[in-house]
Amino acid sequence: NYLSKKLYLLGDSYYNVGNNAKAREYFVQFIDKFPKDPFVNQAIYNLGWTYYNEKSYTNAAKSFAEVYKREKNSELGLKSLFRQGKSYKEGKKFEEAKNIFNELVKRFPTSDIADEALFEKGLIEYYEEKNYESALVSFLTIKDNYPKSNYYYKAVKMAAECYINLNQVNDAYRLEDAVKLYDVIVSGSKEPELLSSSIYQTA
Repeated sequence: NYLSKKLYLLGDSYYNVGNNAKAREYFVQFIDKFPKDPFVNQAIYNLGWTYYNEKSYTNAAKSFAEVYKREKNSELGLKSLFRQGKSYKEGKKFEEAKNIFNELVKRFPTSDIADEALFEKGLIEYYEEKNYESALVSFLTIKDNYPKSNYYYKAVKMAAECYINLNQVNDAYRLEDAVKLYDVIVSGSKEPELLSSSIYQTA
C-alpha cells in the first residue's frame, strides 16, 4: 500500500534527523490507519523511542510494553522489554524497572543484553536504593555467568565497591574479597579507568 509505506517512511525519516514530534505524528497515523501492517510493531517501537528521546518516560514505557506484548519471543520483543526497563529507570520508577530487568534475565538468559539488564538492575540497587547486598548479587552474577560480557570488569569493580560499603558494618572478610576482586581488575582489565580510588583505601 502506497500510503502505508509513505507514512512509515516519513516517520522514519523525521526520526532519523531527530525531529521526534514530527516522526511521532506520522507513526501514529500509520499505526491508526494500518494496524495490521507487518511494520506496525516496529512503528510502535520507534514511537517509544520518540517519547524516550524527549524524556517522556511513561509514554515510552507504554509503547515498548505494547511491542513486547505483541512480540514476546522475537528480537524486537526482547529489545522492547529492555527499553521498557530503561524507561522506568529514567522515570525514577525503580521497582518497576527492576521487575522488567528480572523478567528479561529470566526469559532470555542467553541473550546479548541479559548482562546489561543485570548491570542496570545492580546500578539501581547500588545508587538509588543503597542496597549493597542486592547490588552485590547482581554484579557477581555477571562475573560468574557472563565472563565474556562487555560489562564484566565494570561489574567486578562495582562488586568490590559493594564489599567496601558492606565492610562499614565490620564485615572484614568482605574487605579481603574486595582486594581480591580489585586484583582481578589490575591483572586482567584493559580498562584502567575502572579502577576506583577505593583500591588505595584497602591497602
